[in-house]
Amino acid sequence: MKTIAFASILMTSLFLLSCNRSDDDPTAVEDEQQITEVTAIAGFINTFIDAGRARNLTVPDDLGGITFEFRRIGGSTIGYCEYDPARGNHIALDEQYWSGASNQERAVLLFHELGHCFLNRDHDDAVLSDGTCKSIMHADESNCLVAYNDHVDRYLDELFATGIVARLTVSTATIRSTATE
Repeated sequence: MKTIAFASILMTSLFLLSCNRSDDDPTAVEDEQQITEVTAIAGFINTFIDAGRARNLTVPDDLGGITFEFRRIGGSTIGYCEYDPARGNHIALDEQYWSGASNQERAVLLFHELGHCFLNRDHDDAVLSDGTCKSIMHADESNCLVAYNDHVDRYLDELFATGIVARLTVSTATIRSTATE
């Protein structure tokens, strides 16, 4: 179902962007770049959705309306989540970092930001005895090593197990806040 949703979004985008385009249209290059960016993260998003569902978490195909953007961020920041209850959460990924990153680095970055935006996770800088990061939700890799490919299941179990608790806690707080008003 989610593959069909992403495929239909992609096909609709291709159709709409190809209509009435002339060869000298300067926006055509920008539109092609946006399509490439959508396809670049689609596989990682499908993996995130599948991983959450495999751990009995309800993960909607649209990730609750989270939007994504590639842009130059600058500094040492390579991605971030903007929380916006009115318009929905938004993830920005540094285009320069993404273009040079391995698939492991891309997965860790995107899952980390989805940990914030979808699972309401904070940073977790705990280090295991073997020197690896306990979680992909660490603030940076200066104090530990992310061995994602070697420990995929461990990282995803931790991400979603803690995320379920965080998501339920936020939902309960929202319900209580609304009920007392």
